[in-house]
Parts: sequence; structure tokens; C-alpha cells
Amino acid sequence: LLNADYNKNPSNKYIARAVNYSLYIESVDCLSWDGVKEWKPSGCFPHGGVSPDKIYC
Repeated sequence: LLNADYNKNPSNKYIARAVNYSLYIESVDCLSWDGVKEWKPSGCFPHGGVSPDKIYC
């Protein structure tokens, strides 16, 4: 096979040869105290578009 782009400079001089990415994952849950000894899922879910420090269930 012949690579037509072999040894050519890219047409866009701003194309990066290497790109670094960072990924941050945050998870939220809606829990309620059972009044005795543990937190349990309350059957509802966090509303979309909220942040981990302010959650609406």
C-alpha cells in the first residue's frame, strides 16, 4: 500500500501531533436515613444538570 500523505506536512499548521486529555467523573446518589442504622436508596434519582454540592432528588 502507498500512503498518499507520507512525508507531507499537514495543510493546517496548528494541528497538534499529540493531545492530552483529562477525565473527571463524579457520582451522586439520593439516600435517606432509615431511622435505625443505615442510609438507603430512597427510590428517587438526582435531577440532571445539578452539581455534587447541590443535589435535588
